This record gives sequence, C-alpha cells and structure tokens, in this order.
Amino acid sequence: MRYRIRQYLAGLLAAALVIAMLPAAAFAEDGAGKDAPAQVQEWIDALPAAEEITAENRSEVQGQLDAIEAAMGEMTEEEKAALDTARYEAASASLSDLSDTNGEGEPGGTETNPDDGSGDGSGNDAGEDADGGGGHRPR
Repeated sequence: MRYRIRQYLAGLLAAALVIAMLPAAAFAEDGAGKDAPAQVQEWIDALPAAEEITAENRSEVQGQLDAIEAAMGEMTEEEKAALDTARYEAASASLSDLSDTNGEGEPGGTETNPDDGSGDGSGNDAGEDADGGGGHRPR
C-alpha cells in the first residue's frame, strides 16, 4: 500500500515538473481569439498619423511597422487585399522621409560639425590648447 502511494506521488511530481517546464506562450491565446487580418488591421489603425511621426518616436513607429510587416508576411494575398493599408503606407513614407533628413529638416542625415576631427575636440584646430597655451606646460 505504501509503495503504491509513493509511486502515485512520484508520477504526480514528474507530471508537475513537465508542465512547469513548458513555456507560458504555449498556453497563451494568440491575438485573443481574433483572426490575423483583424489583428493586423487594429495594429495599422493604431499607427500615429504621418504628420505625428517625429525623430523622437521614430524607433517606436519603426517597431510597429516591423511587427505589421511580419504579420502580413504570414497572411495570404486575399487577406492582405482586405486590409486598409493607407495609414500604414503613409507612416512608412513619413519614416522614409524622416530618415532622408537628420530629423530637423536638413537633408543628408548627418550633423554638421565645425570640428574636422583633426584637433583635440575643443573646436580649436590651430594646434593650440583651449586656453591658448600651445600645448606646452610652463616649467
């Protein structure tokens, strides 16, 4: 009798360990029961308007666009055709325009730097220290 109880408890413990090792994502309901096109459409509708995309929220919007693109990659052509992608395309174009500038309306995507990199970083590239001492210490 005691042997049977131990066997039963050992089996129960083994089952509990196996269940505990499963990832929680295996039990999660993907998209809260929604079909993929409806979920993707919600993500598209949640994108900010093109004029609201700035350098400050660029990376967040890019993450949203990447998630939408990944989900659309798993959809059929018919499901993609049913989506209203105007907001997605406007946000994508706005990000593209923003990456063509440095975020402040200046073309090129790089900052202008008065220091050409050959000096000591002080902006004074005449070979002198910032205090005008010429780089020599008095003895």
